[in-house]
Amino acid sequence: MSPRKPKKKRPAKPKKVEEYEEFEEEEEELEEEVSALSPSHLIQMLFRPKVLLALAVVASGLFFFQKLKEQLPDLSQREEYQIATKDLSLNPAPPHYVPIDIVDQVIKRGPLPDQVSLLDQGLVLKVAEAFEKHPWVQKVVSVRKTNTVEVEVVFRKPAAMVEGKQGLYPVDIDGVLLPPEDFSVSDARRYPVITGIQSMPAGPPGTSWGDLTVTGAAQLAEALGPHWKELEIVSIEAPP
Repeated sequence: MSPRKPKKKRPAKPKKVEEYEEFEEEEEELEEEVSALSPSHLIQMLFRPKVLLALAVVASGLFFFQKLKEQLPDLSQREEYQIATKDLSLNPAPPHYVPIDIVDQVIKRGPLPDQVSLLDQGLVLKVAEAFEKHPWVQKVVSVRKTNTVEVEVVFRKPAAMVEGKQGLYPVDIDGVLLPPEDFSVSDARRYPVITGIQSMPAGPPGTSWGDLTVTGAAQLAEALGPHWKELEIVSIEAPP
């Protein structure tokens, strides 16, 4: 038997040829994608019967929805959806040192109308902003609409009285001025007194006093508060 002749192997393609072929394939795919996004192709797709029918259904639906909306009665003005703002519910109830007419004060400062609608989409924001403006309110936690409007807030707590030329000024632990008119003489005597302060409040109630000495003394007064009478402390005197 004669020996088999070895099969001839096909010469391998040069690497550069393979890379060139791959580049041509990628270029063809890119041209197809660009062609699919061309204006003429998009216009052809847009004017297909099924596409035109779908667009017509959407357009007519929007038109009839708007007309139907215009014909519906304005339920927000119905009596059963109206509540008096004076009946806003605070939960939990305000602490004893907060004025009992706090809701009435918020309504006047807001200002909020005497009647509001539970269907008013902006009601929650309006109520929250009205409470945030009040100097007794540190922050609004939540406003919820039920059969009324429930508001949860964190109130500022008096820490001390700052002795000034025109009387005593209540401040909280952060040195924020509280409304002096909300404190009687007997109320003021229940709190530690800070003396020796030369500055005056930088702004109206609800804003910081603007003096770090006042803030530091108020924090000290808050810490000593439970033991104030026990230690027989008369006042906290600020350094000159």
